[in-house]
Amino acid sequence: MNSLLVTMLLLPQAVGQPPAGPPSEQLPAPIPVRPLPPQAIPNPVPFPPAPPVVVIPTLDEFARCFVPTPGIHEVTVIHPVSKRPVTFCFTLPDCPPRKVQLHNRRLVIDYGNKEVRVIFRILCSKVDVQYAN
Repeated sequence: MNSLLVTMLLLPQAVGQPPAGPPSEQLPAPIPVRPLPPQAIPNPVPFPPAPPVVVIPTLDEFARCFVPTPGIHEVTVIHPVSKRPVTFCFTLPDCPPRKVQLHNRRLVIDYGNKEVRVIFRILCSKVDVQYAN
């Protein structure tokens, strides 16, 4: 005889079919589950808020996005030479600027008769602010 035929004759059930017999003999009865009352559920432990992510712009990014408004400005950018954050302050006059230019390590805000220059020095990662009339 064929081995497949012998296997089918010897097995009491075909593969993929449930076992024969009453269902109560095969599986245990399900256990009823009751939901917990709301006051029995403990409050979850809140996680502390994540610290804010501070992204310091490069000098080029700052020059592209900067809107020159009158007053005192305190700015932190990545120094173009040392690649470290550097903070500097400058004051802009009340008149609207003609243009804002970036030259390698210099940011120039031109007002026509006045000029504000922010110069990034190579040595010691210093920043100089110059006001020219």
